[in-house]
Parts: sequence; C-alpha cells; structure tokens
Amino acid sequence: MISMNFEGLMWKSFLVISIIFIGGFAFFMSYYLIQPKYAISFYHFNPQYIAGDQEAERNVITEALYGLLKIYEQHPKWTFTLEISALGIEMMMENYTEVLALLKVLVNRGQCELIVTHYSDQLWVAYPREDLMRSIELSRRILESAGLNAMSIALFQEGQWG
Repeated sequence: MISMNFEGLMWKSFLVISIIFIGGFAFFMSYYLIQPKYAISFYHFNPQYIAGDQEAERNVITEALYGLLKIYEQHPKWTFTLEISALGIEMMMENYTEVLALLKVLVNRGQCELIVTHYSDQLWVAYPREDLMRSIELSRRILESAGLNAMSIALFQEGQWG
C-alpha cells in the first residue's frame, strides 16, 4: 500500500515538474525567440561639408555610402533610414550612377526609407520661408528626375527648429 502511494506521488510530481518545465520553455521561446526585436539604423549624408573637394566627395559616396548600401543589399531583411539632401542625389545622378542605381533598388524593395527634405542642408530658420519652400520644390524635381520616391517626412537636423 505504501509503495502504491509513493508511485502515484512520483507520477504526480513528475507531471507538475513537467508542466513547470514546459511552461518555462514556452515562455522563453515566446519572449526571446518569437518576439520581434527592434533596432534603429538612421544614416545622414551631408555633401556640402565637402566644400568642393571632389576627392572627398568621391570617397564619401563611393566608399562610405556605397559600402553601406552594399551591406544592406546582401541582407534584404534588414531595413534602414537614409537622410540625404537633394544635392547628394544630384551628385549621384551626375557622377555616381552605380551608387544611385543601388539606392533605387533598396528604396523600391522597401528596404530603405529615404528622407530628402531640402536641396542642401542649411540653417533654414535664418532665411525667409520662401527660400525653404523653393528648396523643397527643387528637391522634389530632383527626386522625380532621379526616379526616386522619398518618405513624406521633413527632417532638419542639428537642433534647428523654428
């Protein structure tokens, strides 16, 4: 009689421990493996800091920017945001068509969220509103000419607000 109670108790204990273990494992799977992870990748390219130095322009576009785009090309599930002025797009249209072509691929497949607000980054709050509006319109024409679609987001970096 004692051995039957002991055997029944063992099975009940085994069942309770199994339920706890399976519950813990299910929690681990849902929390660490199934739950989506988030990371923000935001890049900014500011061509006017090059100030006419064509070698620096070439290095930034063909090494830094193109290298970054090639990494994302190899990892189609990775997404990122790139902010660049229309001047940077124009530079690529004129001299770096291979870089522009890859940027188009990444934008068109939804991998790159492209932000192009104005023609060239400037302290926009120091100038009349008309200047900013002309800059935005020029940017839109350049994007259309380049065959690119940018997000409907305005970004003014470096602590500028008005």
